[in-house]
Amino acid sequence: MKKKVELLTQLTGGEALSGERAAKLFGISRQALHKRIQSLRKEGFDIVGKPKSGYRLLAGSRALCPELLIPALKTRALGRNYHYFAHISSTQDRAKELAQQGEPSGAVVLAETQSAGRGRLSRSWSSLAGGLWTSIILRPPVAPQKVTSLTFVLCLAVRDTLAAFCGLEFKIKWPNDILVLAGPDWKKVCGILLEMSAESERVHWVAAGLGLNVNNAVPRSLKAKAMGLAELVGKPLDRTALIVALFKNIEDYYERYCELGFDHFKKQYESHLIYKNKTILISNPPEKIKAKFLGIDADGALLAIDDQNRIQRIYSGEISLF
Repeated sequence: MKKKVELLTQLTGGEALSGERAAKLFGISRQALHKRIQSLRKEGFDIVGKPKSGYRLLAGSRALCPELLIPALKTRALGRNYHYFAHISSTQDRAKELAQQGEPSGAVVLAETQSAGRGRLSRSWSSLAGGLWTSIILRPPVAPQKVTSLTFVLCLAVRDTLAAFCGLEFKIKWPNDILVLAGPDWKKVCGILLEMSAESERVHWVAAGLGLNVNNAVPRSLKAKAMGLAELVGKPLDRTALIVALFKNIEDYYERYCELGFDHFKKQYESHLIYKNKTILISNPPEKIKAKFLGIDADGALLAIDDQNRIQRIYSGEISLF
């Protein structure tokens, strides 16, 4: 494992690693080096090699290496307990199991692919290689009825990270989606799912699942509504650098939330909602209500005023622009 990390460290440098230099660094033959490179490629690391320049790990490599990621983190706790899987049924289910077993707040489950990823309302979530599929265990010192607002704070942390990382404008779709403007349409790039174990006055744990389309392919059936960041910016993104930035922001926002509550973030969250100053359609079968968006209340409900000047307080349902 140590040799693997050392080789990957060299491959992620600014310059290509020549076979001659690598052989001297690791005290091995070029044939042995080639075997190691082939082994890493089988794990999913996108390593290119040219006869006269050497080997280099592409920034958009499909595989992540925890041994390189953890030392790069700028967090105090988030991600320091790290559970990595090449493939798993669901990071969310594994995080819930670990939380039940006493895993500390800030522990992370991350997978390259999922076979049973899911989003809000138990909808399936495509989780192909190249995306960011992760679940974070949190133990917030808040009453169970306040946990809904934690979803909003995490959405804000993700939105702000993506805006800074990609240099583009991202919006939030209440309650848990991140959207980006792609041509004339807003498309989904990320969804957040919170599940918890609690008593009447105490939260035992929260599993915060995050599905982010990065370098992965988006299924054709979803292309009208979703897209990946790489497609948006025109090149594969460095997922390790993205995770480092994302985990730092999530931890900072979470700690402020625990100390100051949702009120500290409320105006900022509302300012990035896609519905701001817009007329919306509230679909909560069998009802469909046209209304003007007003904001979010302290409990996290969406507020709107309908054509008959009645205040609509929405806790669930689908909200779309009219």
